[in-house]
Amino acid sequence: MRILLPFIIVMFFFASFFTGSGKHTNSVINPLSFTESMESDTLLKMERTICFGTCPSYTLSILQNGDVTFNGREFVEHKGEATGEISQENLDVLIQKIRDSHFMEIPSNPECESRMTDHPSVFLTIWLADKQHSITHYQGCKGFQYEKKLYDLEETIDSLSGAKKWVEGTV
Repeated sequence: MRILLPFIIVMFFFASFFTGSGKHTNSVINPLSFTESMESDTLLKMERTICFGTCPSYTLSILQNGDVTFNGREFVEHKGEATGEISQENLDVLIQKIRDSHFMEIPSNPECESRMTDHPSVFLTIWLADKQHSITHYQGCKGFQYEKKLYDLEETIDSLSGAKKWVEGTV
């Protein structure tokens, strides 16, 4: 009996992990429900969550006029709220990057071909041309359409918004 119980537990784990079509979906729910707090002058809201290690955790919002609000939580250089702004030129670059990424076409919860554990998530909601779309991007989810474009968009948002200075302490 002492051997049977651990064997059953291990078998249950493997059975639950390997059942299905081989594709895994991400079922993480956005704890901040950004879509509920979206204002008409908001361009985007983004949240990065912690991971098993030291992944930066913060929220970021950008308004249509270029105002930026950052709220650092964990593993960031600046904890708490900070504000800044994006130039009109960089705002135009960001909006074009959103369009080029096909953000509005990416499923809200992309279907993964493979999934790794202990990665952070990015919750991203964008309001563009009177349309609102939200994506829950678990970064351990690999092999979905527009994956590289979504990663690039998230990095562009961090770069153009000035978030990197609050996250890493660099300019």
